[in-house]
Amino acid sequence: MKRKMYLLALNVILSVLSVFMVALYPINGKTTFGKSGMWVVTAIVIIVGLLIITAASKYKQYQLANVYQGLLLIIFLGQVAMGGMLTTGFLMFVTMFLGVVGLVSVFCFYLTKW
Repeated sequence: MKRKMYLLALNVILSVLSVFMVALYPINGKTTFGKSGMWVVTAIVIIVGLLIITAASKYKQYQLANVYQGLLLIIFLGQVAMGGMLTTGFLMFVTMFLGVVGLVSVFCFYLTKW
């Protein structure tokens, strides 16, 4: 169970980094990094992640954690695809790296037992 909690925490951190990578993607030459909307999404990701970790560890709500990991699986798959199709250079490398690390973390989560 301890290993799953570490994987949940790792995925919350990777989700926050994913928000930063999406914010760094330039749209019409401008990024959204540092804008208020980016910080709102970052706060929501952190709060939801902490609620999931608390529900799984304190209240034994494991199905909620499994659903959360399933959503992260879709997000990280999309991040790898976005990194490969839309970004270039260092941003592409970092985006795809975070996506692959997130995918590995999600698969490890599902392979370990509660």
